[in-house]
Amino acid sequence: MKAPTSNINLRIAAYSEIELAELLRQAGVAVTGTTPATDVEDATVEITGLVHVQIPSFGGAPGVVRDCQDGSFMFSDEFTTLGKLVESIRHNLEQADQETLQKVADGEDLAMSSGLIAR
Repeated sequence: MKAPTSNINLRIAAYSEIELAELLRQAGVAVTGTTPATDVEDATVEITGLVHVQIPSFGGAPGVVRDCQDGSFMFSDEFTTLGKLVESIRHNLEQADQETLQKVADGEDLAMSSGLIAR
């Protein structure tokens, strides 16, 4: 499902995690939860256990973070429009699925990624 045409170019830099989660849901992204910012961590919108959107506390626009399941993380650029953010989320979900399938093929333990592909 694609983002509604009226929201595709919506500028998203000033939205809270709750507001951004709702916009993502309206764009067809399955959101699993939100975490508010703290004194030491940025706010997040969780998509899966391996992919989330990070919302900077002090300026900047949201970006997508993907857990590579090997102790490393991939950080996307910051996105100022809803359409570009949704595109990056979908790309990172596909990458996470491919990495998970490869780990299954290699016989690795996938305890932390269970349920990722069955969304």
